[in-house]
Amino acid sequence: MAGSIGAPVAAQRSARNSSFAIPEPLVSATFGAVVLGVALRALCGAGLPLWLDETFTGAMAAEATFRSVIQQSLLEANGPLYSIFMHLWSQQFGLSNSALRAPAFLFGIAAPLVALIPAKGISKEVRLLWCALTALWIPAIWYSQEARCYSLLFCLIMGCTVAYAHLLANPNIRRAVIWACLSSIAILTHYHALLLIAVQGIAYLAVHRMRAMRTWPAALAFVPALAWIYLQLPRIGQFADPDATWFGLLTFADAPSVLNFILGDVGLIPALALIVAIPAIVRRRDAGPNTVSADADMRCYLWVIVATAAFSAATVIIIGMARPSFTARYLMPFMPGILLGFAWTISQFGRRWALAPVAVLLVAAGAALGSLFGQAQQAIKYYNFEAASHSLMASGAERLVFLWDNPVTRVYDPSQLQAAGGFFFRRAGKDVTIEPIYLKPGDDPNARLLSAASAPGSAILWLYDLNIRATAARLHPPRIEQIDPAWRCKDFGRGPFGVIACYRAAAPLS
Repeated sequence: MAGSIGAPVAAQRSARNSSFAIPEPLVSATFGAVVLGVALRALCGAGLPLWLDETFTGAMAAEATFRSVIQQSLLEANGPLYSIFMHLWSQQFGLSNSALRAPAFLFGIAAPLVALIPAKGISKEVRLLWCALTALWIPAIWYSQEARCYSLLFCLIMGCTVAYAHLLANPNIRRAVIWACLSSIAILTHYHALLLIAVQGIAYLAVHRMRAMRTWPAALAFVPALAWIYLQLPRIGQFADPDATWFGLLTFADAPSVLNFILGDVGLIPALALIVAIPAIVRRRDAGPNTVSADADMRCYLWVIVATAAFSAATVIIIGMARPSFTARYLMPFMPGILLGFAWTISQFGRRWALAPVAVLLVAAGAALGSLFGQAQQAIKYYNFEAASHSLMASGAERLVFLWDNPVTRVYDPSQLQAAGGFFFRRAGKDVTIEPIYLKPGDDPNARLLSAASAPGSAILWLYDLNIRATAARLHPPRIEQIDPAWRCKDFGRGPFGVIACYRAAAPLS
């Protein structure tokens, strides 16, 4: 009797163990990748001042009431969710640089772990690789130390991707509602998610047809996102005006930078090519059964996920070549699906050479470590006016003439520029009046700023980026001191980023 009972138990135990038969080196490598990813997210960019875009986040978070947050969000060109979240967060944790960046850090830690959620059609090996690649993907590391919406967006799209995998595997109302709710939240975080979700929805209908149609009530979850977009549509149109955008047209010369964002580091290509070539040199490993799923439909669903992400990314890039609308971070919502495709591809090389996945992760880890010392992402932090604001506070400024010398400024409401320009003053408890300056084509900012700053107690803060077209400082470099020697100015920027702070005083700016 004991023998007859023991045999089935042993068989069940053996089956259970085989179902989790993932190579031990891959488990260890994934764990190491997650730990390294957390460490890098804590270290990369830590202690750097808030750059310009982060200051706008701080200004939104510092709004006095929830109603004012909604009003200001309607003046933006994107969804309100992140601004609302940051306003509520700051009420509990304050407005310090570290407090404003903490949510991005937490979402950055969570995103790779979402990849480990079981989903039919995505094998455990692929999920481990997806988790590790997400943990080590360099842009996600950098955006985990930035008080902007991209870390939250990336985490949400990871969740959408897993929910979409479940929905494709077995369409039903519950799964459709989960995917639609996550998708709607992602859209309300950043509107570029709308393209991905629309393409996923079309693919879902094409694959499952009538089964998909029967889940139509889930579409009601999109009503809040669509209603908000409808309210904001005129404002979105203003920001989309080519004359008001700071983007340049995307060209083939930009391909390396785009590829660098997608891969995390374009320098990975030679190392990855070598890893791919090794199986042709060493003895070929037995292919064995497909590691994704024995079911061809499941393999098809995985590639639907990857294809929808890749198609959406390609669409954004092509549009960027036709009209000025592209910057690399706008690819963020498409990267979870693309990274899933990378993970599946790497797993297939692992069938030919067992150590290939671990070798790829080691190379990715090396590149991620290198990012800790890299300057590319840190350089943009020089476009900040935190130190300049503190120096102007020390000068006793009571009125700040604020110029953000950028073509997009023309569509910003004065209240937005007042909130951002005076953020550091108000955070420090200093009462200051902010007068934003709007330039007309051909205006000399030096003359405009001096004219506006004629009142007693005035100071000047002039921001510009010489890389951006239609920046007035390209034609009219700063010469406030030369025009009026009573002024003392200091450039707190670096390279192409100008942060000119000026005031009337005998003592130099610190």
